[in-house]
Amino acid sequence: MKKFYPLLGLLIFFTVISSCKILAQKQTVVGNIEKVQGDSLLSYEESLKKWEALKRVNGNSYVYQISFASWTGYGNLTEITVKDGIVTNRKYESFKYDHKKNKRIINNTYTENINNLGSNSEGAAALTIDQLYETCAKNYLTVDPSENEIYFETTDYGLMTTCGYYPFGCADDCYRGISISAFEWIIN
Repeated sequence: MKKFYPLLGLLIFFTVISSCKILAQKQTVVGNIEKVQGDSLLSYEESLKKWEALKRVNGNSYVYQISFASWTGYGNLTEITVKDGIVTNRKYESFKYDHKKNKRIINNTYTENINNLGSNSEGAAALTIDQLYETCAKNYLTVDPSENEIYFETTDYGLMTTCGYYPFGCADDCYRGISISAFEWIIN
């Protein structure tokens, strides 16, 4: 039965991507990012307002992860720690999935602290969630919708999880954008 887990994972992945594509086709971008909505039905502006409200309640200290996974089995994960609105740590791990052994094989890792942030070229940039929202609005939601499928998704409580696009006609690993795979508040 263990041999089917990778296949089941791929099946689930492609099912999710297919359902996201259906939802993304319902989105319209007419030069106004306020009109971009994900399946939570929150627009970019509504999500940003919810993020601001969440920070007022929970503080501005948190940990989040940005992930990437290729259909080939290669992937990476970057964990960013933000304390009082300042990025203080960045951890990175790249891996290749070994289907025969049914496990990840770690290729590279590093940990940076506030003194050496950005000293490694691999991994997601050391940005706050506020900076990710800015990047989303400037770099991803403004692409030409006649040439790209645009995605914007949030959690049930409004935090952006996906902001990016796929160029039409591109077949493999074409997503450009932000994919927040985990988020947790740091309680001071």
